[in-house]
Amino acid sequence: MKKYNFEWFSKTLKNGMKVLLVHKPQFSQSFFLLGIKAGGMDLCQKRGLEQLTYPSGCAHFLEHQMFRLYGQDVTDQFADLGAMTNAFTGLSETAYYFSTSSNPDKPLSLLMDFVQNLDIDEDSVEKEKGIILSEYNMYQQSPETRLMKLVWNALYQTHPIRIDVLGNPEDIASMKVTDLETFYNDQYDPQNMVLVGVTGKEPCLLLKEIEQKQESYDKHFSHLTERVFLKEPDTVAKEIVEDRMDISVPYVALAVKLKPILDPLQAACIDFALQMSLDAWFSSLNPDFQSWMDQRILTTSFGAECEITSDHAYLMFYAQTKKTEEFFQIVEDVLYKMQTKAMDDLIFNSLKNKSYAQSLRTFDHFESFAIDLFQSEVQGVSYFELLDTIAAVKRDEVFKMVSKLDLSHQSRVYLKNYNE
Repeated sequence: MKKYNFEWFSKTLKNGMKVLLVHKPQFSQSFFLLGIKAGGMDLCQKRGLEQLTYPSGCAHFLEHQMFRLYGQDVTDQFADLGAMTNAFTGLSETAYYFSTSSNPDKPLSLLMDFVQNLDIDEDSVEKEKGIILSEYNMYQQSPETRLMKLVWNALYQTHPIRIDVLGNPEDIASMKVTDLETFYNDQYDPQNMVLVGVTGKEPCLLLKEIEQKQESYDKHFSHLTERVFLKEPDTVAKEIVEDRMDISVPYVALAVKLKPILDPLQAACIDFALQMSLDAWFSSLNPDFQSWMDQRILTTSFGAECEITSDHAYLMFYAQTKKTEEFFQIVEDVLYKMQTKAMDDLIFNSLKNKSYAQSLRTFDHFESFAIDLFQSEVQGVSYFELLDTIAAVKRDEVFKMVSKLDLSHQSRVYLKNYNE
């Protein structure tokens, strides 16, 4: 398929691995990502009638352990090949990647080898525990991270989003080699992997090399695992949550628990429509914004975001402010306007054009582009179909999607100083 300023190729290999290649001719840079559709919230799954459970933080702990191959640190091996490598673990995905301005063949082969071979032992696992616990404690000292965790625990009663991607400290400290081996064998199946490449190298040659390499890696199971979630009530877990830490000015959030949307494309469209509405009504585009700043209800740290998926959905407003109750009042006013008044045509077109232009600019930022492509695959939606849908969306369609949302299930979160 050729569109925009590049060619795009997609193929599912014999072992089930999905390969997505974007050809950027005349670019010397390459970025490759090998991702697994399993992350921090994959704690309970099933395969047929078999129930599978894992300790919290298993996906993230394994990500840290994967950078070994035959007893060597693959980071050094990538550096020797003129490539830089890294990884990340999200709620529903884990990804390993590298970038290089040299020939990508050897680092790509290394990427597939180290992700598709597990090399761990008791010594490496024990050593990693202290590193991850330090990481956990570091994030605990971040008020923004603490606020987000409080929001998820206020909204959700059973959903694994309540549990930190890094895991509970108890599970981290007691992680065993067998736990990681089991998670790896269950989840790091080629059928559960997506290989994304954005490169100047001819994709047909690359695809042939990838197919030859993957002949050595067969799928483990005839059927992949499925996530298992306990039934999550519509109501929030707690309407008001308070916590304290060493901060000078309180952080607050008003979060709304929404119903998940099973259809991936519809979920992505509603997510876009809702974020556009948040940008229109909770920013300098709103005529009331300057008065919020003048009254010091909003300072330099504030924002609004949303996430709509097939298993969880929410929106939240947050700020660092001493005028907490005034903040909640303006949020309630914003929510009311979002559902009763369509945004101005000029604002709508400006926001839509800005979003579309940002997507087009991402095409030349190889890392962001590849990650977006991978995460679209995880969500089960075509990246380019979504982009075309956004380009064609009308103001009244956005208003209709937002006005139909049930915003009644709300939680208020306060993160205060110890002395308050």
